[in-house]
Amino acid sequence: MLTRELGAYQDGFVEAGLGFGYTYPARTRLPWLRLDRIMADQHFRFVSFSRLSVHLSTHYPVVAELERVTPTGEARQGADPTSEK
Repeated sequence: MLTRELGAYQDGFVEAGLGFGYTYPARTRLPWLRLDRIMADQHFRFVSFSRLSVHLSTHYPVVAELERVTPTGEARQGADPTSEK
């Protein structure tokens, strides 16, 4: 079902994560399910993805760093705010 509904998107954990990525249940000794995801379309590339080990809810939070890519697939460099055009 995940592929059918979200097949056009990249999964941050698959692209840049490490380990098992289990995020639920956070309030037990050993989480066993990867429920929480960050998805992105072809306009982005995952630079990093990780699960934070903090107890804020019944799920561990996940965080990702993404980079916008050009239509040719190259990473887009951030503009220098001090330069004039």
